[in-house]
Amino acid sequence: MSKHRPPASPTSPQIGVVNADSSVDAIRAERMRVAQELQRRKEYEYLRMLRARLDETPPIPEPHAPPANEG
Repeated sequence: MSKHRPPASPTSPQIGVVNADSSVDAIRAERMRVAQELQRRKEYEYLRMLRARLDETPPIPEPHAPPANEG
């Protein structure tokens, strides 16, 4: 059996073949892989929201040094 997996779907996590004959380690590995994929999607969505908010925020003016007192 090939270790190659199809690319991740943009709408739902890829579910591997896990059945009653699968080993506990294989089931744990598949659950971990799905959990990591969901976490990546949450992080990506968070970064998209953050980027949108930053794009809407006006730029912060550069701080200027106070004028030097000549005297």
